[in-house]
Amino acid sequence: MGFGAATRVEKTPAMVLIGDVSRNFNQGTNRVDQLPADGALMQGLPVDDNLSRVTELLTAVPWGIRVDQLDQAGAKELLDRGCDFIIVRPENSFVDAMKDDQVAYLMDLPSEPTERFLRAIEDLPVDAIVMDKATLQSPVTLLDLISIASVRSMFEKYLIVHADVGITPKEIESLRDVGVDGLIIDAQSTKKDLKDLQQRLLDVPRQRRAKSDRFAAVLPRSAGEQDDDFDIDDEE
Repeated sequence: MGFGAATRVEKTPAMVLIGDVSRNFNQGTNRVDQLPADGALMQGLPVDDNLSRVTELLTAVPWGIRVDQLDQAGAKELLDRGCDFIIVRPENSFVDAMKDDQVAYLMDLPSEPTERFLRAIEDLPVDAIVMDKATLQSPVTLLDLISIASVRSMFEKYLIVHADVGITPKEIESLRDVGVDGLIIDAQSTKKDLKDLQQRLLDVPRQRRAKSDRFAAVLPRSAGEQDDDFDIDDEE
């Protein structure tokens, strides 16, 4: 009757998903690569031993590292190795080391930041904020949401939290509603648990065009199956 072919609209996840591969580097990188996740995070590992292998093991996702200190020499080495994002600590990271726009810079938030500290975040040369490394466990409480929301209200940068792989759809929706843009989870979880979480992130209804769309552009996925929302050139 003259109707053209319908345009297929791909669903995008409610949040970015980053797998922490630190507990078992070989197995973790394999699992996040097969999902594929939005990123693989290394921390607390012998850096030299693993940086030489990470680009060989990860073919579908970008990778990053959490560092205790970042100076110009360290930043250059990570960039030369193909690092896609770096999580830094504010007290030990030098501004001159954070000038390359080929890398995303994320900053760890102190466990008890002052209001003055939080208000200063918006003007810092970082792309996202990571709440302290205490993993958000299910069941998530209202107090958990209040703690996140009180931080979220102070800046517009992306907000990432560490979370348990078993968080429920309602908990994911609630985290999204208070402004969480991404999750860091333990990639040592089973393949089924990781896949189930990824599906829950896809199934959560999108209330708005979330900032996680733009954050994913900072961490572009190289897998050919990804939709346009994850294109590195996407700008809102």
